[in-house]
Amino acid sequence: MPESRHLYCLPDTAAVSSTNKTADVCEMKVMDITEAPPTEGAFERIAYSSDIYPIEYVPNFHELEYAVPAEHGKDALRDVRELMLTKHTNCIYPIEFRFTAGDPAWMSPFHQQDSVTLSVSGGPGIDYWDYLRDVDAILRRYNSRPHWGKMHFLDAEDVTALYPKAEDFRALRRQMDPGGVFLNDHLRALFG
Repeated sequence: MPESRHLYCLPDTAAVSSTNKTADVCEMKVMDITEAPPTEGAFERIAYSSDIYPIEYVPNFHELEYAVPAEHGKDALRDVRELMLTKHTNCIYPIEFRFTAGDPAWMSPFHQQDSVTLSVSGGPGIDYWDYLRDVDAILRRYNSRPHWGKMHFLDAEDVTALYPKAEDFRALRRQMDPGGVFLNDHLRALFG
């Protein structure tokens, strides 16, 4: 199994310098609010998020990311891991998993629910659609909600079922943008 650590620009901190799907190596980032001035040390950076988050990923990739209700996070992760170990053994990108607090935003993936965000990727130029669709099918069993800036397979009915305020959002969108200036084909199908 080729190393996958470099795909997410991760340092080599593991006891064994090899990352494969059966090694169960975990890399952790902790992001806390602080007033401390920017600093950088071994495996630690304190800076504005605009300085830390942007990373150039080579090779580039396409990502599917869903917010799973926190109480189902561990089961969803196990299911996706099993899928990678048994059916999609050629998928080398790591699974990203993080906790996010619920919020009041109507169309947020975290609307009124604490969540774990589970993210999988496929590299451009390879046939990863079956993998992403299989992950989507697993995460739908847990009523997971997509990251709107990443790949997903939802239609308007799915949005209505997953987001309690979807119809309120659509009505407000029509009121604020009656001509659909801020809609593209994708958004029109979901919110038009």
